[in-house]
Amino acid sequence: MATIINNSSLPGVAVEPPATLVLKNVDERYNGKYQFGVQIAGGGVAPNVTINCPSPAAVNEGNDFTCVCRGEGGNPPANVTWYKGTKKIGGTGKEEQTLSLKDVNRKTDISGTYKCVAQSHINATDEMSIRVIVYRKFKPENTKITLTLERAGVGRSFTVTCNSRGVPEPSYNLTHNGTKISTNKTYTKDNVQYSDAGTYKCIVWNKLGSDSASANLTVVETPNVTINCSIPITLDEGEDRTCVCTSEGGNPLANLTWYKDDKQIGNASYGENRLTFTNVTKQHNGTYKCVAQRYTLTDEKSIEVK
Repeated sequence: MATIINNSSLPGVAVEPPATLVLKNVDERYNGKYQFGVQIAGGGVAPNVTINCPSPAAVNEGNDFTCVCRGEGGNPPANVTWYKGTKKIGGTGKEEQTLSLKDVNRKTDISGTYKCVAQSHINATDEMSIRVIVYRKFKPENTKITLTLERAGVGRSFTVTCNSRGVPEPSYNLTHNGTKISTNKTYTKDNVQYSDAGTYKCIVWNKLGSDSASANLTVVETPNVTINCSIPITLDEGEDRTCVCTSEGGNPLANLTWYKDDKQIGNASYGENRLTFTNVTKQHNGTYKCVAQRYTLTDEKSIEVK
C-alpha cells in the first residue's frame, strides 16, 4: 500500500486519492513548484529512474558506449545498478551509475537488453531498460552513382549523386575525367557546356577498404524553336497561310511536332515542320504549339490564331 505525502504548510492544499493536487482560495503564496512523494508501506520513498541514452542504441563494432542512469527522489537515496538479464554489470552507485562498454566486439555477447534498477528500499524501486545493437564494421559496398540526365543540354543543369554502404561511414570523392570535383555525395552543375561531358566516378572508402562506381554523361545542343509567323496571327475567313517551325543545328536534328490544344496535328519531322491553314474558318481559331525534341531535351513555342 502506498501513502500520498502532503508536507505543505499552506492552507487549502489537499491531495485527493489516487494523486490529485487540490488548491483552494489561492493567492501569490501558492506560486512555485509542487512535487509528489509516494510513501511505500514498510518504509522508503520510491526513486524515479531516468536514462540519458536512446533505445535502441546503435553501436559500431570497435567503439565504446556509455549510458548514465539516475535514480533520483528516493528516500533514502537509491542504490543504482545495471543488469543484463540477471547478471549485474559493473558496480552500484548512489543515485547514479554509468553503463560502460569498451571496444565493443560483435562476436561477444554485447547486443541485448540492459536494465537499470534504482532501489531506495526493498519495496521502493524503479527501473528502465534499453536495447543495445552492435553493428559490424565493413568496407564500402553496393556503391551506386546516378545522373539526373544521361544526356544534358548545353546551358541546362544536371546532378550527380553517389550512395554507398559501409561502417564506419565512408568518405566520398566525385571525379570528372579523373579530376576531383567534390567530396560530397551530391554534385550539381549549372550552365552545362560540352566540356562537362565524360566519365563521372564516385570513389568511397573507410579504414577497411574502398569501392567505386562510374557513369557517363553526353552533352548535346538544346533544341531552340523559332516560328516565322507573327503572334498573334489574324486570318480572314477563306484565307490560306503557312507557318514554319524550325530548330536549326545540333546533331541529330530535333524532331518537330505541331499541336492544337495538346492534340497532335499532322506528322512529326526533323529540322523543320510546316503548319498550313487552307480556306480558314472560325474552327481554325485557337492556340497552336510547336515542340522540338532531341533525346529527352525539349523546347516549344506557341502562336495564337484569331
